[in-house]
Amino acid sequence: MTVGELLKKYRVEQMKTQKQWVGNIISSSFYAKVEKNIHRITVEDLLALLRYNKIVSVDFFKRLDQNEKNNYEFEKEIINQIIDAYYQQSKSKLEQIRQTVIASNLPDKDEQLAFITGYIALLDNDFRGLDKQTKTKIKNRLFNISVLDRNDLYLYCNFMSFFDLNSNLMLSKRLIRHFKDDSDVIVQKAILSIISNLLILCTTANRYDETTFFIETARQIDINPDLAFYRGVFVFFESLIASHYRQQENDLEDCQTIIDFFNLIGMREYSEQLKKFMQKNGSFD
Repeated sequence: MTVGELLKKYRVEQMKTQKQWVGNIISSSFYAKVEKNIHRITVEDLLALLRYNKIVSVDFFKRLDQNEKNNYEFEKEIINQIIDAYYQQSKSKLEQIRQTVIASNLPDKDEQLAFITGYIALLDNDFRGLDKQTKTKIKNRLFNISVLDRNDLYLYCNFMSFFDLNSNLMLSKRLIRHFKDDSDVIVQKAILSIISNLLILCTTANRYDETTFFIETARQIDINPDLAFYRGVFVFFESLIASHYRQQENDLEDCQTIIDFFNLIGMREYSEQLKKFMQKNGSFD
């Protein structure tokens, strides 16, 4: 028996509709596909559903087939390994994980292989070798924002370039609302990175009015030494956008201060990138 089949069994026993069963945890349309084994539900959302419907999680997993439980745990571990290998800049580890996934019995191994290929392309800074099918698999997984867990948050942050601006605006807003109360520093880093990426995209597209939500959200994140770099990047783009509205030189001076800071601490290449971006987008009309 699969997770979806067992969830349906419990739901029917409680004589609930799918909408009553899921509440506000996930969309009923997505859940319907979970019961049909078309979509896979995250561990976090599964546990939330069990709590919401007053089901003891130990009892649920006792009734679940051992093979399904093993696949669930193995998939989660594979995603963690992929993300760790990427942040370690290790193509060799990603290739090792690829071989492990190929040899596995994961029902969605094609999806995991697509992400591995995508991360290798990220390390090479070259997406030209990615075929349309691989990009589509990545986009389809991430587009279902209603079931994002932390791993998917990091995945989305790294693959934002696969989406157009309108899709990124929609996904980012829903994602930020989903994680707005999470105080984990790693999650906050990801959110600030996503916000900075959105500010870049909006500035480049001259869609400044779309930035208000993201700027206000970033301001609400508590200042923390671990977030210094991400906060500095955000302040740069916040000041640049403010210069568009206020037409005041002091906003561009704040941008220059951030540029000088990154240059001073040895991040000269990144400092130069910010400088070029300001020169291109910071002129008064």
